[in-house]
Amino acid sequence: MKTFITLLISISTAFALLLLASPVDAADIAVGGDCSLANAITAASRDQAVKGCPAGSAAREGLD
Repeated sequence: MKTFITLLISISTAFALLLLASPVDAADIAVGGDCSLANAITAASRDQAVKGCPAGSAAREGLD
């Protein structure tokens, strides 16, 4: 019974911490100027300029 109560307290504490944590919005990460990370990814995948981000290139490049 003691193990169950300890588990219940742990779960309750974890849930409370999740409720108190402030949300993180990745779209607010600035890539450059008015270009956000989300818009940069969209511009790259569509090969079109999107809200301040330059168009991507049709050529596929790999990481070295």
